[in-house]
Amino acid sequence: MPQTVADILVGVIEQIGHRLQQIADCVVAADEMPNFPHLELDKIGHFAMAKIKEAVLAVTGP
Repeated sequence: MPQTVADILVGVIEQIGHRLQQIADCVVAADEMPNFPHLELDKIGHFAMAKIKEAVLAVTGP
């Protein structure tokens, strides 16, 4: 059931008006590119090192 832009805007405005309910359900086109979160290389490196340390400790023990 296609909706017009005006219908969608009314729905969003209604959702914002409800303080206890902030989730709006929507459907997007299948070929739409997702927005990936910003990743910092230093955080990825720290995460990788932590996972390697966990794996080593799991094998060798504390």
